[in-house]
Amino acid sequence: MGFIADEVLALDDRPHDLDRRFGRFSLSMHGFPDRLPDLIAALDGCVVVRAEHMFATNVTDYVALHLDFEPISVGMEIPVYLVSLTRHEGGSTTRTFQKVEQPPPPVLRI
Repeated sequence: MGFIADEVLALDDRPHDLDRRFGRFSLSMHGFPDRLPDLIAALDGCVVVRAEHMFATNVTDYVALHLDFEPISVGMEIPVYLVSLTRHEGGSTTRTFQKVEQPPPPVLRI
């Protein structure tokens, strides 16, 4: 099921940096709460406008605004992104969003 941007959030007419930068992604909740730092890193900077947890698969689907998402036009389907976390020596973590054409299996890659 796709979401149309206007069904999720209506922004006013003032200019905004986040205007129309919607994205959809899924995060596995397997191992929660031990993976809470990963969840926080994955959602950092996101304005979540919809979240739905699927108890059968233990996956949460998100629709969010983020500056890393590409802007979309009115009426376009919200694109799907793959969330990846990379851990660096010293303990820092880098999160990236990669736009995908086919929705991937719902997983948070670390």
